[in-house]
Amino acid sequence: MKKSLVMTIFFIVLLLIGWLVSPYWVLYQINQAIENNQAEKISKYIDYARVQASLEPQIQKKMNQSIGLENNHTWIGQWGEHLTEQISHQVVQKILTPETVALLFQGKQLKEKFDFSQFTTKKLISQAFLPPEHLVMQVIEIEPVSLPKVLKKNDIDARYISINTFQVIVPTFAAKNTQFIFQRHYIDWKLTEIHLN
Repeated sequence: MKKSLVMTIFFIVLLLIGWLVSPYWVLYQINQAIENNQAEKISKYIDYARVQASLEPQIQKKMNQSIGLENNHTWIGQWGEHLTEQISHQVVQKILTPETVALLFQGKQLKEKFDFSQFTTKKLISQAFLPPEHLVMQVIEIEPVSLPKVLKKNDIDARYISINTFQVIVPTFAAKNTQFIFQRHYIDWKLTEIHLN
């Protein structure tokens, strides 16, 4: 009787430790995939729909700031915000790949170059009826990225922020940081949000 009680307690403690350590195990698996240049293995840890939903408003906000739409309440401003919403959706669909997530985990930033200087109001109105994919290629240019220098593991901050939410803050090489939010999905963890700073 005593032996079975000890084994039960040992088993419960072992399960509890495994449950608490599981996000660190996922981070280890992601790190191994990155070190071995196997970004496609990261895919199983990404909830693409939720990550896309977290990135779109951030990209749209940057685009609106680039062309001065953040406080423009005219019909042109409203139309421009609608247009940047469509473009940001297309941009995030194009850039959200396992390779991009791997680069963000390595401390790289998205190298967005929003070149709206070529767009006058007249030109934007004339191109308004083109599909957003056409505008995406004209508006944003993703610069090619090379592998960054290695971050020190103690620079990365990883911690629980709730019982089912885990946060990883990775410093970038531009003295900023990228925040990754993981949510528990049964016994596994999924990346659900990326916050670019």
